[in-house]
Amino acid sequence: MQSHRHSSDALHRDSSVSGPSWKRRFFFLALPYIAVLLLLWAVNLVLPYVDPSLDIPFTRDIQLDGITYREVNQKYLEPFFPAGSPMVPELKNTLLRPVKTPNSLRVLCLGESSMFGVPFGFAANIPSLVRKQLRHLYPELDIEVVNLGASAINTNVIREMVPQYLSLAPDLVLVYTGHNEFYGPDGLGISWTERQIPGLTPWKYRLRRLPIVLALQRWIAGFNKQTDGERDLMHQVSGGAEVALNSADAVRIFQQFQENLRDIVHSFRQRNIPIIVGEISSNLMFPPFAPRPTVTPDSLAAAVTSGRFAAAESLLAKDLADDSANAYYLYWRGRLSLAEGDSGDAVRFLERARDHDLLKFRAPGRINEIIHQIGREASIPVLPIDSLLRARSPHGITDSTFFSEHLHPTFFGYDQIARMYIKAIVDWHMVRSPHPPAVSLIPFQADSLSVPWLDLGYGALSLRALTTRWPFTDMPHRRDLLDTCKEWQLKMVKDVYAGVVGWTDALLQYAQKAKEHQMHSDVVTAMSALVEEYPDRFFLRYGLAAALEDAGRRTDAIHEYRHLIALRPGLPQPIVDFAFLLIDDGQYDEAQRQLQTLLAGPASDGISPEFRSMAFYGLAIIAANRDSISSALGLVEESLRLAPGYQAALSLKSQIQSNIGK
Repeated sequence: MQSHRHSSDALHRDSSVSGPSWKRRFFFLALPYIAVLLLLWAVNLVLPYVDPSLDIPFTRDIQLDGITYREVNQKYLEPFFPAGSPMVPELKNTLLRPVKTPNSLRVLCLGESSMFGVPFGFAANIPSLVRKQLRHLYPELDIEVVNLGASAINTNVIREMVPQYLSLAPDLVLVYTGHNEFYGPDGLGISWTERQIPGLTPWKYRLRRLPIVLALQRWIAGFNKQTDGERDLMHQVSGGAEVALNSADAVRIFQQFQENLRDIVHSFRQRNIPIIVGEISSNLMFPPFAPRPTVTPDSLAAAVTSGRFAAAESLLAKDLADDSANAYYLYWRGRLSLAEGDSGDAVRFLERARDHDLLKFRAPGRINEIIHQIGREASIPVLPIDSLLRARSPHGITDSTFFSEHLHPTFFGYDQIARMYIKAIVDWHMVRSPHPPAVSLIPFQADSLSVPWLDLGYGALSLRALTTRWPFTDMPHRRDLLDTCKEWQLKMVKDVYAGVVGWTDALLQYAQKAKEHQMHSDVVTAMSALVEEYPDRFFLRYGLAAALEDAGRRTDAIHEYRHLIALRPGLPQPIVDFAFLLIDDGQYDEAQRQLQTLLAGPASDGISPEFRSMAFYGLAIIAANRDSISSALGLVEESLRLAPGYQAALSLKSQIQSNIGK
């Protein structure tokens, strides 16, 4: 019994020693890994201080003209693209007020390159045109329209960014998306692991947003630098991958789009934020990218375009019998039907050609079916954009009337889509306003819509560059405004396109150059475009007011000066300029009130003698025009006391004394 007890005690002592020993051993084994992780985390925390660009929040506060704005970070999309991507698309760095005003209306525009505005770069896009019309319809509201479209993204990205969108506290959301589902982030290129475990994708995006991972990505990207990232954008996002309409990949993409769109819509709907989703549209008359014709020269295309319909029929009967889903044959079958006068048959074949295009840069019709399905489920408006554009196109077939190439609209096309959104907003009473909207919209005209020549020129140059690269082949050059522009205009367009100068500086430079060439309308439009984008920037509004005055548009200039003075009350220069404009327009009473307020206001003691002299001179003009000669003489004497060499006042004094002598 005693020996058994001793043996048990020994076993107990052994086990008590071995336990802590294994724990210590495990700790020492894990210690190097823990140290490495702690070091990496410390580096991750320090990196943004070393390189602030590694911290990429969705928005950041900036100061302009003494005013704090919330700016959308144009680099925010970087973590959605893998290391080594030749080009990472950017968001538009829109400025917003940090706190919305009580009468504000904030509209978010979500989508891809067509919502961003490709091939244009500044104002000829859906968000800017919607904003222009909304400000015209509801002038009493403080309207902000935020362009959150970007090239090469899709609903995988949009869905992931919904929390950031919600942080902007939108009042209305407009959506135009669906073309990039196959080739956008985590479309066809998604990894096998993420296909099996979709929940990993959001974690991948979060991991890429860590400063240390971002730094590593940029380091890798440095080895794959290209001089012109756009050159390979379409190839970059697609990898040249061809996909059949009824393949397993296509089925998965359609299902993924449906889930994404449903979740996006639900996220806004559950917060009672109105949302309008638009059908997407494309150019049905644009030939499919793949497959290409197998015969050179192309006998089928030649037969159709030359009117040899019997020969074309014979070729197509054989070709479609061999391959009924060949997009190239379907396209020319549609073109043949159109040439023979059967537009209904043409539409059916051209739709099938679009859907069976193996390079799916244009969304198949199934995407619009899903959009309508989600609209019915969520009871939200679905804008029939494709149907309406077809109805306004020759033979009911979308073509170059509205599209620059395969899917990006022309300026006219963007304007038409923007008007559809505006009509829906008004018809469905989505804007809360005590006043009814204006009766009519601004007509389609670049100057009226504040779309500057520089943006249209940029679009032409961008389109030329895009359509000379893969996968475009044999696309004929269409005459554009660059064919007839001045040399200095072409140089400015090239500078903006090359990134040598930013849009604000470019438009200011363009306005100055246009003024030198007496192109007053171009000056007004350039300044108006900047004011639409940055309505609270004083010097831009000042430039617009002066441009309107130079162009002889006194009524518009007076309206703009009122905005200007409300923006910076008490500032002498705009008040004096405004008063002189009113005097020239014969509005003496208001001019007198402005000048007297300036001279007697709370800040009058701080006004320089120069501006006080100008104010007294203006009052002297008013008095002289009212035949108050003695009063006018006293006022001009005061003006000269403050500025003895003031030539205009000296001339006025001479005229008054001459009249007294008579």
